[in-house]
Amino acid sequence: MFDFAKKLIFARELKMERGSMIILNQNVAVFPVSLFNYLIESDPKIIPLLYNGGKESAKLFAKELIKKYNFKATQIKDWLKNIIEFAGWGEAEFVKYDQSNHIAVLRVKNSSLAIQSKKKEAVDHLIRGFFAGGGTISMSTELDCIETRCIARKDNICEFVVASKAYLKIKYPDITKSQFQ
Repeated sequence: MFDFAKKLIFARELKMERGSMIILNQNVAVFPVSLFNYLIESDPKIIPLLYNGGKESAKLFAKELIKKYNFKATQIKDWLKNIIEFAGWGEAEFVKYDQSNHIAVLRVKNSSLAIQSKKKEAVDHLIRGFFAGGGTISMSTELDCIETRCIARKDNICEFVVASKAYLKIKYPDITKSQFQ
């Protein structure tokens, strides 16, 4: 993680001043994970907003990487994985990245959101959206993401599948229905 931060600083893509932090021309803020758990637990209607917000923010990051550094698909996927870790959401790894079939599977160890959640269901909606947005840009087609395993449900890891919504509906009908209400 610290190597990633050093790279950001060296490339002048992490800027911190009093009251401001900017990564790749996006203002970022540090909030306790409990804020997101509170929002999800208080009003489940916020879930689509978190998902879509995560998706759009990943698209912005990825487009900036392409514009400034001419990043290719694998570079984008690696950078987005690193930003998840840098931001403290957990330790991410790609289990599968199949660009020709537009499918990716990721696992996140120690998801900070899932560990603190009181819910007994998949809760990593912001991360889901981030992975969907990153997949959409890196694979050049509109993709979505579902969480198939979650620490909040007492699974030992959080697992995400990024693919077209049509594929997700066929392969994971119940999960897709519950996560895209």
